[in-house]
Amino acid sequence: MYRPPKEPIQKPINSNTEQPSFGEKFMEAGKRGAAILFWIQVAKWIWDMVFDILIAIASR
Repeated sequence: MYRPPKEPIQKPINSNTEQPSFGEKFMEAGKRGAAILFWIQVAKWIWDMVFDILIAIASR
């Protein structure tokens, strides 16, 4: 009597509600994080270039 009610109650909670929403959130966070890291890298690269040019102009 105890086991049949426990398994159906736990399974829908774990597989239907928890995992997909967590997976979707994780994927969205991963994509956002990757985009942020990419743009930080691009901004850093541009900043380094600008800084090198400024140093080159200043040290003439």
